[in-house]
Amino acid sequence: MMNRYISYLKESPMFQLSLSSKELFHSNFIAWVISNYKNACSFLLTKHLNIESDFLITHVKREENHKDITVYFSNNEGESRKLFIENKVKGIPTYEQLLNYTTTDERVHYLLLSLIKPAFAQENKVYINELDKEWKCINYYDLAQILKELVGEVQEKNSYHANIIKDYIDLAISLHNLTEEINGDIRKEAYNYGTNSNILDQFREVRLHDFFLKLKHEMIAVEFYKEIKQRIPGIKLVPYKKWEKANVGEVFVGSGFTNGSGISEVKYVIGERFGSPIILGVQIQDTQFRLFTESSKRISIKIAEQLFRNNLWFNFSEAVKSEITEKEEYPKPGIKGKKFNTYSQPFFYRSVKLRECPIDSIVKIVTLYIDYIHREKQNLLKTIDEALY
Repeated sequence: MMNRYISYLKESPMFQLSLSSKELFHSNFIAWVISNYKNACSFLLTKHLNIESDFLITHVKREENHKDITVYFSNNEGESRKLFIENKVKGIPTYEQLLNYTTTDERVHYLLLSLIKPAFAQENKVYINELDKEWKCINYYDLAQILKELVGEVQEKNSYHANIIKDYIDLAISLHNLTEEINGDIRKEAYNYGTNSNILDQFREVRLHDFFLKLKHEMIAVEFYKEIKQRIPGIKLVPYKKWEKANVGEVFVGSGFTNGSGISEVKYVIGERFGSPIILGVQIQDTQFRLFTESSKRISIKIAEQLFRNNLWFNFSEAVKSEITEKEEYPKPGIKGKKFNTYSQPFFYRSVKLRECPIDSIVKIVTLYIDYIHREKQNLLKTIDEALY
């Protein structure tokens, strides 16, 4: 089935046009439909989003204050409503991103359109607890069904526009179906998402390999979250955030995409020194299994060196024993005395190479390392303090 959907995308002119701007294409198309068929879209959007039915669309704006689409409504009484639409085609939204887009204004409604529902969504909604607000979540199949309701009215006014919308509906359904094919029971799969993966080659043919990796690593991150929550009672799991904003005791799970490969990671804030969080964590990217530390530039290297010297962190024996990784560690000894690799001065890591192994095994080993941090955090902090004071 996956080959069938990929073949359709290869042959679809609409999909080929979308590749030039990806998310911008879809947001531009949706904004174009709403702008040209305001009355019909007013009925559909108010029906699906619980906006009062006497409100009609007046205009639509793109990228206003970083919002993908803003739809403006008014009624005969001079009252107004706004709808923020956040559109995610090849990316996955973070809770922090939606929180930043949410206001206390009671006149504003929120819609998340995404190929994949984020892990923090509950059924078809994301609750923003800090502001007592909610985002309604729909996928591209849902979008296609809404557009189908529109086609008849558009056909009466402009058959060319109707045919374009029909083509887009087919594209939206194909993207949804392809996503559903990817979105299986991740823990039963083998981890083979390295840069030389055969399945990645198929997605590269339609320039969706980045979406495939983002989705798979988001799914792995969800399994990290579920396993940690189940296996480590009392642990404080919170939505993913920037490490600089983290609080002591918080644990957050995240995923991403950088340098052509996906990332899944867990970060544990074991303490704070000199106004900076001290984080220990586990990360997988491409074929690397990493243990890392993260803190301010002032103290991060001292923390990493002290924990490594005392063999309290950067110990891969459990990963090697479980046979999910090779034994050789990186950086290799003897290379100019280098002990750590780094993306930036706050982040230092050592790694071993992942084998093609069950994702379930990776999830369990990552949880084992997080459990170790949880049990030993006082001892870890005591050892860190010996280097800092």
